[in-house]
Amino acid sequence: ELHAAALRRVRDLDWSATVLLTSQNSSIERVIRASGVTEGVRATGFVKQPDDPQWSGDPDVREYLDRRRRYSPGVDPTLPNAEWGYSAAATFAKVLEGMAYVSREQLMESVDEVAGEAPLLLPGVKLDGVSPELPPVHGVWLQEFRAGKWVRVEPHDERR
Repeated sequence: ELHAAALRRVRDLDWSATVLLTSQNSSIERVIRASGVTEGVRATGFVKQPDDPQWSGDPDVREYLDRRRRYSPGVDPTLPNAEWGYSAAATFAKVLEGMAYVSREQLMESVDEVAGEAPLLLPGVKLDGVSPELPPVHGVWLQEFRAGKWVRVEPHDERR
């Protein structure tokens, strides 16, 4: 994996730069552990990662892993696209269930009514399809890898 190799190189050079990964490249198993880096890497995130021990007892993560084993046993559950794809599909199923009958108007009304939480979203990250100008997912965590898991880092204003 390219991202793990890059992190290994940063570690081997003893480079003290702040490393920031995108949510798509922050898998604990595939990137962090594979690199050998144990602390200090930061990443954005909006979904609960199934390989993060803090979510091992989470009902949404357990259901995701159960469904992944049952319906797609050959797919690595730690792939970010698999996590997000599952969450998007479950949300779309919720939209379809909210339709009184099948029509474009009913679909759009049901999308507008879907708000709140979707499976696997991190606490505080919300789903809201009401505004066509904004993306449906609102919020993101800034996280730092500490003690074997992602820990939320509270934003601060350095101008103070």
